[in-house]
Amino acid sequence: MPKRITYFILAVFPIATQISGAVAADTEWDRSVLPRPAQPFEGVAKRTLEGSGAAFIQPVKAPPDAPNILLVLIDDAGFGNPSTFGGPVATPTLDKLAAGGLRYNRFHVTALCSPTRAALLSGRNLVEI
Repeated sequence: MPKRITYFILAVFPIATQISGAVAADTEWDRSVLPRPAQPFEGVAKRTLEGSGAAFIQPVKAPPDAPNILLVLIDDAGFGNPSTFGGPVATPTLDKLAAGGLRYNRFHVTALCSPTRAALLSGRNLVEI
């Protein structure tokens, strides 16, 4: 049991930190269009450091009424594996989470994990990467 929890944490933690970093401060852009459009460079780049100036991209914050979302990405496991969806692998914590929220049961699967990982990190459809 502790081994399974460790694997789950190792699988989810990197994704959670990427998502929380991406969802960080700003309400100036149209949230109906995703992924967020690239912001133009507003700094000044000269031949020397003295003439140059930095312009940092403002972090993005979720609106106050934004829902909490937990995204679980598991490699080499099918829809029918966890007990949450009727499978043989006992996942009591996932069962508790699913009981108190929404469960999505339509998935997109790729033969490799890297297109899915790239889509999650970039916010783009995997055919656009």
